Amino acid sequence: MSQDAARDDVSLRHVLLRMSQHLSLLAKRAHALEGAATALCAEQDNLSPDAISHLQNIDFLQQSIDDLCLLTFYLGADDGPAHLTAEEVAETARNLTLNATKMLLDVGPFAPRDDSMSGVGEPQLF
Repeated sequence: MSQDAARDDVSLRHVLLRMSQHLSLLAKRAHALEGAATALCAEQDNLSPDAISHLQNIDFLQQSIDDLCLLTFYLGADDGPAHLTAEEVAETARNLTLNATKMLLDVGPFAPRDDSMSGVGEPQLF
């Protein structure tokens, strides 16, 4: 966007939906990266623990991006009130894969977690 261009107000809903579309593209790229890395690793006789950990991190990244895509889509899908009911929070959480992403919906203090290292994420078979 040009700095000289006049800026109009933009709805938060519009931004969230665009973020969801961008995250969807990133998730597809992460999935392709995961597939390429898995194919390269399959050609090896044995994988080091570090290589396996890196593959798990790519998987965690892809699942996290998928979850964030769903979350931003859900949050941008309604121009309703600026809060979520307990039922909406529970329904949204049920559609997410990782506990780390579900924690984004919590009302308590937020402390980002690295589920890729704690084993909390759901492994996806390659």
